[in-house]
Amino acid sequence: MGHSSRVHGFDANGDGRADILIGAGILFGASAVAAEFTPVPYAPLDAPSGLNLPRRTPDVTMTAVGDIDGDGFDDAVIEGRVARGGSSGFRPESEWLACPAGKCGIPAGDIDGDGYADLLDEGTLQLGSPSGFRVLAAPLLAGATLIRPAGDLDGDGIADLVVLGNDTRTISVMRGGKAGVTAGTKLLISAPQETELQIKIGDIDGDGIPDIVTAFSENLPGPRHTKRMTVMVRSTLPGGDIAHGTERRVTSAMNGTAEGSVSADLQIADVDGDGFDDLVLFFGDGFGGNGRLVRGSAASVRLQALPVALRLDG
Repeated sequence: MGHSSRVHGFDANGDGRADILIGAGILFGASAVAAEFTPVPYAPLDAPSGLNLPRRTPDVTMTAVGDIDGDGFDDAVIEGRVARGGSSGFRPESEWLACPAGKCGIPAGDIDGDGYADLLDEGTLQLGSPSGFRVLAAPLLAGATLIRPAGDLDGDGIADLVVLGNDTRTISVMRGGKAGVTAGTKLLISAPQETELQIKIGDIDGDGIPDIVTAFSENLPGPRHTKRMTVMVRSTLPGGDIAHGTERRVTSAMNGTAEGSVSADLQIADVDGDGFDDLVLFFGDGFGGNGRLVRGSAASVRLQALPVALRLDG
């Protein structure tokens, strides 16, 4: 399988149904269930009528982006270039959209508020338009350890970013605007320095403002190879203030096997359709794994993991 990333509502062929980038291809949304999705036709690298996504290539890197050129079809970054969406899926090889210096960045949302999806890369913004990209310096993003599109945190109608600094414990809001990004509030994460932070975005408390979700995992001492994950949900206050919002924590753990410890991962989605994004904590040991669902709720309610683990056989 290739590496892919999905953006909610990604629609490459403009039929109003969400499409999914997966493996080395795309699954088009159907009117019924996922089992009725149909794969995009594959074509050789040099074919004039198809995109370079041969099924035999296992490690194609693809990221759903949004409508970069304003033609009504969502586009994607595939192997370092932008593939333009069209009524039949991605357009032929001649319709690749070149990125500055031949390298496309990561999705940033519509960071300048002009209606076109943008990218960012190593201290620069690549601003989408019908005629290609406009490059804008963004020195505030230079040296960042991790950057995540965050939606509209401050309520001005323009997409914002959250950035993990090079100290790996300070998260900053970077507010989008016509002139690029400006610095917003900062949040210092309390986590052991030797652990690696995950950063996710979701509306856990259902107030319509994206929240900052961070997580770290650690191996506990003892013969059971136990992995413990701690998840922190920081509510965002009006104006994009992440420094003073309510923080809620939830912790879950899984024992390993005689062969070794388990890995841990976090995903966010509204799995029960109640309007609150939920947390799904994954633990795996290479032979299978378990998941624990943490339902989102209003800020006045403490997050609690459901007592029944979900088996995720692999």
